[in-house]
Amino acid sequence: MKKLFLIAFVLVNQFTIAQQKMLTMEDALVNNRTTLATENLKMLQFIKGTGDYIYLKKTDGKERWIKGNFKTGEQDNFLTPQQLNIALLKIGSDTIVNMPAVQFSTDNAT
Repeated sequence: MKKLFLIAFVLVNQFTIAQQKMLTMEDALVNNRTTLATENLKMLQFIKGTGDYIYLKKTDGKERWIKGNFKTGEQDNFLTPQQLNIALLKIGSDTIVNMPAVQFSTDNAT
């Protein structure tokens, strides 16, 4: 039992030491807008009447809408350009290349 406690103590100690990296002047002045910059959630919006939020995320050069809830987490690929193009083709409309600005709502009004 003592060995298990000692191993757990050493592992926890190693993780806490790793989190105490001191920033250099270069990190503070140069990298504050690149590697140390906070992630901005593009077009973040909350859906009225729900606990859900939606934002536009770009990975691998492709944009897609991500839907999330603070209790249940995020749903990746909530709406992709391909899915939107399929729906647009069904109604006889032009397709898109880039994801347009969309306002999500729970209201049925247009």
